[in-house]
Amino acid sequence: VKRAVMVDIDEQVVDICRRFLPSFHQDSFNDPRVGLHFVDARKYLEKSSEAFDVIIIDLVDPLAEGPARLLYTQEFYQIVKQKLEPQGIMSVQAEPAGWHDSENFVAIVNTLKTIFPVVCPYSVHVPAFTTSWGFACASASLTPANLTPEEVDARISARLSKELKSYDGFTHQAMFPPPKHIRGQLLAATRIITNSEPIAAY
Repeated sequence: VKRAVMVDIDEQVVDICRRFLPSFHQDSFNDPRVGLHFVDARKYLEKSSEAFDVIIIDLVDPLAEGPARLLYTQEFYQIVKQKLEPQGIMSVQAEPAGWHDSENFVAIVNTLKTIFPVVCPYSVHVPAFTTSWGFACASASLTPANLTPEEVDARISARLSKELKSYDGFTHQAMFPPPKHIRGQLLAATRIITNSEPIAAY
């Protein structure tokens, strides 16, 4: 990693993390490769002249009165695509993907498919949320779902000095594709999320 850019609208949250969660951030905020920007992420990308290899989007829920709703739209994903290198990839937190609360997840994945040639939805159980949570990778050509367990383990071994607690090659393989009921919903999906018709979480 030569450079990492973090964009967050709430500087106070980051300050609290710096003070009270040192085991989480491990002093990464002070790494000289890190650039911190406390602005709206959409405005930052619109004005940025940079192209990124990886864009990771971890947002709060799209609350009806919250600032994140326009970061789940077709228009925003188009901006993201324009800021990716040709061989770049984005990953997005995409809302619940459980039995009874997957409507937003399905809409997000369907919206991504209108922008990116390759979209790989996946889900994992998040104990803190007491349900399966949806994610998606999107790219012009990269397909992370095709990585073998051996390749994932080799990449982890080459890049990390610590043993991971929950993720390895077999875990990666098990995340793709989503469960059958989600796959059925994705096949039937029609909703496209737009600036004028954003999703909302309640």
